[in-house]
Amino acid sequence: MRSPAKVILLSVVAILMVGIIPAAAADYTALGIDAGQDISLTVHRAEDGSVRKLFNDHRMPNTGTPSEIAGRFLADNALTLFDMEAVADKAGTVRFGDAILVDVRTTTTSSGHHVWKQATINGVPVHNGYVVTHLTFDGQVLFVTNDIGSSTFNLSADKATLDRETALDRAMSLIGGDGVTRAAPRAELVVLRAEDGDHQSWDVIGLCRRLKLQR
Repeated sequence: MRSPAKVILLSVVAILMVGIIPAAAADYTALGIDAGQDISLTVHRAEDGSVRKLFNDHRMPNTGTPSEIAGRFLADNALTLFDMEAVADKAGTVRFGDAILVDVRTTTTSSGHHVWKQATINGVPVHNGYVVTHLTFDGQVLFVTNDIGSSTFNLSADKATLDRETALDRAMSLIGGDGVTRAAPRAELVVLRAEDGDHQSWDVIGLCRRLKLQR
């Protein structure tokens, strides 16, 4: 028969062992986060020095629509993400410098919501200039990916020399052949970022090849 002292000691050891069993971690592998990864305030920068990805280390549930939550988070962390301050309105639109981030779409997967916002300059969308905020169903922001590049825009002040119809005609002549299309082609004005600066260009969509024609 065990002594009372040994029974008490064994009970304390059992309690301690139970207490150190870690809770099951949420599975965010679908979002590109490995199981057990330490999600601290980690910033991944691109070659130009801009922030490419920002992990959130203060995750907590938030109220509001996914777009609203994303907008608040981007504005609160704008100095880190964009090297300048930003403000967000109730609809989730974010303004910083010469740029405005507007909602493009929100997608939902088994891991949570993904809010896509696109940068615009004077109402013209930046080509592939997306900022995507990934959050859980209870509003915890996990991380942000930033494809804008430098937050400082140097848009060419050259006057427009190409209109929409001319852009479509020029695109058709560049492809050659009979100009067969998969759909009726259309031209959208975009801001195209290049090594020599930012330019307004026509993004011709619907051709067998997608072309960017500078204005």
